[in-house]
Amino acid sequence: MYRKNVSGQLIYFQGIDSATNGIKSAVSWTVRRCIDGTFSAATGTVTEDGTTGWYKFSMSQADTNGNDIGFNFT
Repeated sequence: MYRKNVSGQLIYFQGIDSATNGIKSAVSWTVRRCIDGTFSAATGTVTEDGTTGWYKFSMSQADTNGNDIGFNFT
């Protein structure tokens, strides 16, 4: 559960190549968010853990300012 309207919370995810099913390393991700039914660009930052294909998205305060929140990473 994420805290509403609080920055510094993290989402961890792994990048997978849809063609090879291998990991995706060194990717520059575009993050979109849906907050209470309104879609826009997220303002947090994505960083990779080394070259493992694992990433963490550090949500900004604005990214958590809602009751129903979803994210899309492309």
